[in-house]
Amino acid sequence: MKVSAHEVKHALGIKHQSDFFLTEVKNGSTWSNDNLAIMDALAIKKSWSKPCLTGYEVKVSRQDFLNDDKWPIYKEYCHRFYFACPKGLIEPNELPDDVGLIWFNPEKKTLYTRKKSKFRHIEMPTDMFYYIILSRMDNDRHPFFSSKRECLEKYVEDKTDKRELGRRVSSKLIQEMNDMHSRLEKLEREAKKNSEALEQNKKVIEIMRKHGMSPYRWNFEVELDKALNTSVPPNFLETLNTIRNASNQLSNMVKEKEIV
Repeated sequence: MKVSAHEVKHALGIKHQSDFFLTEVKNGSTWSNDNLAIMDALAIKKSWSKPCLTGYEVKVSRQDFLNDDKWPIYKEYCHRFYFACPKGLIEPNELPDDVGLIWFNPEKKTLYTRKKSKFRHIEMPTDMFYYIILSRMDNDRHPFFSSKRECLEKYVEDKTDKRELGRRVSSKLIQEMNDMHSRLEKLEREAKKNSEALEQNKKVIEIMRKHGMSPYRWNFEVELDKALNTSVPPNFLETLNTIRNASNQLSNMVKEKEIV
C-alpha cells in the first residue's frame, strides 16, 4: 500500500497531541545558515524541568533512505531522534544505536515504536527556536505537507474521494427512498383491502339480522353454517313450530268448549 509523507506526519501529530508539534523545522535562518538542516517533524515537550525535543526524519521511499546522508546533523538539535517510515521500509539494525525507529501501519493509520531512541543531552538550539517563532507567523501553510505541490495533490485526491463518497451516498439515499415508496404502496394496498373487507362484513351482518340471526350470539358460526346447509329459510322451522304449538292450543280450547 502506497504511503505518503503527510500521512506519517499526521500520525505523528496525533501521537504528540499534548506536545508542541511542528513540521518542516529549519535549524535557523535560510539565508545566513551554511549548514541548513530541515527536520521533517519536531515535537517539543511542554516541560520546564524535563525539556525534551524529539526530531523525526520521515521516509516513504527506500531509495530516499539509502541516498540521504544529511540526517546525522539533526541529532545536534534534539534530545531524541527517530526515523519514521511505513512498516518494514527500514530495519532497526540499519540505524545507529542512539537513533530510534517508528513504523507506520498504513491499514490502521497507527504508529508503533520498533526501536526506542536514546536520550542525548544537548545545548538548547536558540537559532532554531527563533526560527520557529518567526515561521509560525505564517498561517497559510498546511502543517502536514512538505510542499505546496504535495498539498495540492492531496487536495485533488481528497476532492475525488469526496465526489465518490457523495455519489455513493446519493445512490444509497435514492435506493432507500425507492424502498420506502414501495413499502408505502404496499401499505396503501393492504389498507384498501382491509376497508373493503370491513364493508363486506357490515353487509353480511345486515343480511344475518334480516334472516333472524345475531352475529354477536355465542357460537353463531354454527348457526350460520346450519342455515347455509338447509334449503328452507333459517327461521322457517322455528316459525313452523310456533304455528304448530298455537294450533294445538286452539284445538284443545275447542274441545273443552264442546265438553261443556
